[in-house]
Amino acid sequence: MNRVDTETIEPRMRDLYRNATPTQKLMIVARLNSTLIDLKDAKLQAQFPAMPEKERRVLLRRWWFGARD
Repeated sequence: MNRVDTETIEPRMRDLYRNATPTQKLMIVARLNSTLIDLKDAKLQAQFPAMPEKERRVLLRRWWFGARD
């Protein structure tokens, strides 16, 4: 497992994460995942404005399960 380079993380954020409970850490990860999905959805909407939402959601799920970019 790769360790995050803690030198590049804002010290305050690093300390908050280190002191967080496991539940708090899971909540952070869930929010980050949601943000990432929203950003990818916005990118797809910009690239394919005429694409129906249902089709876009299929692409989002496919991307999420194989996230390589």
